[in-house]
Amino acid sequence: MTTDRTTIRALFILFALLLSASAQLQTITGKVIGVKPTATAASTGPIVGNRNGKIYHLPNCQDYSKVSEKNRVPFKTEAEAQVAGYSKARNCP
Repeated sequence: MTTDRTTIRALFILFALLLSASAQLQTITGKVIGVKPTATAASTGPIVGNRNGKIYHLPNCQDYSKVSEKNRVPFKTEAEAQVAGYSKARNCP
């Protein structure tokens, strides 16, 4: 059982390090590995994240303007929102 826990811990630490390295690389290069930016996000304006639910809204989403000022987190791209741990709102096209 100790080996299983040790292995799981090592894998968890490795995964956390990979996520951290990916975020740092994205900060340096402006690119996210494995995530393609969408034309919608790039062409229509800023993306708004809701810090309460860790959900982001595109400008053409139904609830885009309903996110209160105090909960707004601006993102330039969907990839940036995803790296920060936000998920796309279900009612977004």
